[in-house]
Amino acid sequence: MTFHPAPAPSDAEVAAALTTIRHRAQRLLVRHGAEPADDDLHANVWVSGNDRARLERLCRYILRPPFAQERLPCKT
Repeated sequence: MTFHPAPAPSDAEVAAALTTIRHRAQRLLVRHGAEPADDDLHANVWVSGNDRARLERLCRYILRPPFAQERLPCKT
């Protein structure tokens, strides 16, 4: 596998992605009875491609599950 850098997304593309993510996250939280706070999401995190430690930390944060397994209702 080889990493090929892609051009940075435009501000409009980031705004569109954020709008979609915010809408879906709010719907999910409302569906589970947790009202979301306003202005909860932002897209102002930037990591240099050479900063491997910070990139790894960001990836680990992003890949965490949104809810702790213990907090999810058990359906039997």
